[in-house]
Amino acid sequence: MALAAPATQVSAGAKRASGRHVGGWRPLRVDAASACAIRGQLSFFHPVPPAERSVLNGLLLTWYCVCYELNCFFLSYTATTFVVKRTRPGSQTSSSLGLVREALFYQQLAPQLCSSVQLHLPNCIYAQADEANAKHLIVMEDLADAIQSGYFFGKYSPHNWNKDIEEQTRGTCNKITARDIANAAFVEEAKLHAAFWMQEELKEREWLKGAQWIDGQGRESWDKSQKQSLDCWAQAKEQIEKGTSEIQWHELVVECIEASLAQINWQDYVDELNARPWTLVHGDCHPANMMVRIPDLDACKEDETKNVSVILLDFEMVGVGSGPQDLGQYMISHTGPVERIAMEKEVIEDYYKTLCSLNPSVAKAMTLEQCWEEYVYGGLAKWLWMMPILVIHCPANFTQFFHDQILDFVHTHELTPAKMPMPRV
Repeated sequence: MALAAPATQVSAGAKRASGRHVGGWRPLRVDAASACAIRGQLSFFHPVPPAERSVLNGLLLTWYCVCYELNCFFLSYTATTFVVKRTRPGSQTSSSLGLVREALFYQQLAPQLCSSVQLHLPNCIYAQADEANAKHLIVMEDLADAIQSGYFFGKYSPHNWNKDIEEQTRGTCNKITARDIANAAFVEEAKLHAAFWMQEELKEREWLKGAQWIDGQGRESWDKSQKQSLDCWAQAKEQIEKGTSEIQWHELVVECIEASLAQINWQDYVDELNARPWTLVHGDCHPANMMVRIPDLDACKEDETKNVSVILLDFEMVGVGSGPQDLGQYMISHTGPVERIAMEKEVIEDYYKTLCSLNPSVAKAMTLEQCWEEYVYGGLAKWLWMMPILVIHCPANFTQFFHDQILDFVHTHELTPAKMPMPRV
């Protein structure tokens, strides 16, 4: 449905707002209550004189999730673009993964994070969460002036295959390195982790992934997540044994996955959670889920500055868990072995220093050595859970890349199947 126009008179010269989708999703209607709330929030976000209220009639929220652009034109002939994310109607995946939690994050936690630790997030204009029906709707600022941070990791990552990196980074890829991006990203991660370090209030927010598990509750969701990986691995093993797998499996990776999956045990998982510090975590931490803002693009091209800031996105998997685990997931995701080995010690040390400076209680609960261990084992445990799922649901060339990333990470840290952690979901 179209949003109703404000009561003020609309001039003949006013332009209509339009929605342009990202991806080919099917049409979807928005209820009247949501439309009115969004209209009010848009007007508040873009304050203009009463005579120049935003023209929102003709604005169609009609595209079937993940996100699309919303172009709002004003009587003053200025324009503002927003990004809209909405749950795909009837999506069992959305329901089973609990993706509504992203809207709850923007409603309940984002304001505090932005004010207390100045975490860089998109400006959320409106967030609606319907937990009962597993639906959500989010309207946020368009980050068109920013650059997806994964592009700075070059063509090594499959996310960037067949991409013009020079164009995507607006001519800055030779000035800003993956290490610069990782450092900036880990500053934001430190802010996220410091703000709610071992805060009991997180347990009360049952919509956060893993919030109930700390107290031994919510086993059903944990079982379902682990079963997903186990079932996918059973299919992958069948392909391997029949010789039909498109993945070139290294024996060590197979042994590591099997050793990890064999350890799956609910009570052990709960005990491990309580044996290490926990906090608010992103849950899907990788460079493609972050954007980079470069305040002075021309100066950057002239190599006069590397002043960049990273904005965290996509909080669909936000939850309670190990902070350094987020960083391990990040590094395995995009970073080549040589580049990773050259930077990982330093960026983890810098992360730890930032974390402790933001929240001094961290140093009492976790040493630098323990932080490093969690980076290694926590990050690997996350990927050992994901790898079987990728085998079944992702293209073979993508899956091969992540197989090789896991293998290189295991070799770097001299790990063996006997040292494998239980998968972390």
